[in-house]
Amino acid sequence: MELEFLKSLVVIFGVSAVVVFLLHRLNIPSIVGFLIAGTIK
Repeated sequence: MELEFLKSLVVIFGVSAVVVFLLHRLNIPSIVGFLIAGTIK
């Protein structure tokens, strides 16, 4: 059970890091990236 939670957490952090990086290159605020990453997962 804990392992599944940790896997989900790592996936969410990974996706949010990629999305925030891409949006930072487009000069879009990082909070938008976190919201998008949350809806993707």
